[in-house]
Amino acid sequence: MPRADTEGVLASIARWLVPGGRLSLITVPYDIEDLPVDFPGPVRLTSRRSIC
Repeated sequence: MPRADTEGVLASIARWLVPGGRLSLITVPYDIEDLPVDFPGPVRLTSRRSIC
């Protein structure tokens, strides 16, 4: 998903969760935008390196 869409998509997902529901996300440790990846089919990868 494009970086510009991240906040809106996560807000939508949060509304879909039942009260107290949880969401698990997996990201990659790179700062990239729209990188083509074949996993397990063609996808577009966007990630932002964050410090936690």
